[in-house]
Amino acid sequence: MKSHISSSRTIDAFEARAVDIDTVGLDQLHALSIGVGWPHRAEDWQFLRDVGHGIVAHDEIGRVLGSAMWFPHGSDFATVGMVITSPRLQALGTAQWLMKRILAECKGRRLRLNATRAARQLYLSLDFRPVSTVFQRQAEARRTDDMPRPPEGAELRRLEEADLAAIAEHRYDDVARRSVL
Repeated sequence: MKSHISSSRTIDAFEARAVDIDTVGLDQLHALSIGVGWPHRAEDWQFLRDVGHGIVAHDEIGRVLGSAMWFPHGSDFATVGMVITSPRLQALGTAQWLMKRILAECKGRRLRLNATRAARQLYLSLDFRPVSTVFQRQAEARRTDDMPRPPEGAELRRLEEADLAAIAEHRYDDVARRSVL
């Protein structure tokens, strides 16, 4: 679907171009997310590109300045994510420009997103409305010698599809009896 939103924009003192997210390297996308403190790895970016659609803004020498993605869930609903702009450009309209392109691509679909506090005003300006608050915490899990060990004789195995009903019904002890990880 062709967008009527411009494929280039003057930002700061240079021109940025919007291109398909599949045309830039994973290392560049990873650097963008690391630059704003998001924990996405290159393989996370590849998964997102495999299941979604997106655009990036890059400058004349190919540096990635921002990204925006959308993920279809059927023909009439989509979620928006990975809206990131380089910290030095966050107040220059880059994210709004990228979001307008995403909105044009998703025309006719109901949209949902989770927004950071920093991006709240951006999404309100694009007519998104708050529904509820999501509390997110990030940490790095590290194994230590004093971590709890499974009980003697416990079997450790992967969670299986057969376990999902017990989890959904909050029968954790049924699942725990089988020592599921």
